[in-house]
Amino acid sequence: MFGIFLILFYGAYFGGTYFMPRYLAPLSPVLALVGVTAAYRVLISVRRNLRQMVLAPLAALAVILVVGLNGRLYYYGLE
Repeated sequence: MFGIFLILFYGAYFGGTYFMPRYLAPLSPVLALVGVTAAYRVLISVRRNLRQMVLAPLAALAVILVVGLNGRLYYYGLE
């Protein structure tokens, strides 16, 4: 409900659509929890053998993304 009200007020009424990421920043922890919960439920529904085969590449991909995106940030700066 909070997200819907934020979008309606800032997007429709206020007209500051170019600032929407700033206005929706308070929702990011909630959206992160929803995403992790959804991923957890999907992994619970998958059988144990398949789960292990899926988790290893996902963990490797997560590590590569974190290292790569942080490296890009440090290399190019905040320009």
